[in-house]
Amino acid sequence: MKPSKKLTGILKALAVLVCLALIVRYFSTHTEEFELLKSISPRDILALIGILFVVQATHCFKLYLLVLPLGLRDVPFWRWFGIITVSRFVNQHMLQGAHIYRFLKLKKDYQFSYTKSLGFTVYYLWIETVSLLAVTFLIIGYAHLTPKYDFGTVLATLAGVLAASLIGPAVVMLLYQRFGRGRLPVWDERVAGISDTILKHVRNPRFLIFYGLITVGFILVYLSAVRIGFAALGVPVSFYQNVLFTVVLILTRMFNIVPANIGVSELVCGTISEAINISFGSGILVAGIVRIVNYLIYGGVTLGVYAWPVLTGKASQKSGA
Repeated sequence: MKPSKKLTGILKALAVLVCLALIVRYFSTHTEEFELLKSISPRDILALIGILFVVQATHCFKLYLLVLPLGLRDVPFWRWFGIITVSRFVNQHMLQGAHIYRFLKLKKDYQFSYTKSLGFTVYYLWIETVSLLAVTFLIIGYAHLTPKYDFGTVLATLAGVLAASLIGPAVVMLLYQRFGRGRLPVWDERVAGISDTILKHVRNPRFLIFYGLITVGFILVYLSAVRIGFAALGVPVSFYQNVLFTVVLILTRMFNIVPANIGVSELVCGTISEAINISFGSGILVAGIVRIVNYLIYGGVTLGVYAWPVLTGKASQKSGA
């Protein structure tokens, strides 16, 4: 292992430990909030498992829509669901593990090139961020029009982040064309692949509208899971508080700086929770509950994906072929 990679690994491990230490320290002085976990019932857990399973299936369907136009048409949805869910399980233990697993799996089983996988991944992160922010902006904007709420600062922040997200890829492409093209030949093909992937979808307004509608459904289902989490703790939240918290939770699970952003996501969610007048500890607990339930779902599906061929004898048939 190179010294730089070893140092990076140490820093990431330290980041996780610091985040977890801060969480432990907080709850050591706010034991009454930690004891809210005692109010969670088995019914709450079962409801969360069911709803978050639907969330995962919807997430996989959105990715399926994005990858089909790129030529990956030989994968039935149920198999795609397995690939994406297993990749998320891997991601819980290794930084960028989801991307690595997916790249290798699609290349090995379906001859889907690494360049296409890279373009697909970048495009997904972009369109997902933009669609989440856009839907949130519309919901919070509607609330702001009523005399009951004043979300001026929130809307200004959302507008700025949304605008930056929209023009970000174009700015990066222009900078690369101006300063990077030809200097790193290996990246010329990758950048071209990413650009082609984005343009292929952006030029299809019907697809963008359809994807936006599915994103609305995805958020609504996720909102119900988060609401159950807060309700299980006995913490009341408004619809708009739930929207802001849920979108931040989703985004903190998309962009990882440590494996699955463990500790980092919880602290960010605790911070936004306190900023919208929910307690810091409640935000951490709900983010943690969602993490644990998702882990059970990812782990269960992963076990099924790899155990099923063994149980049915298909694994031995494949190895003997």
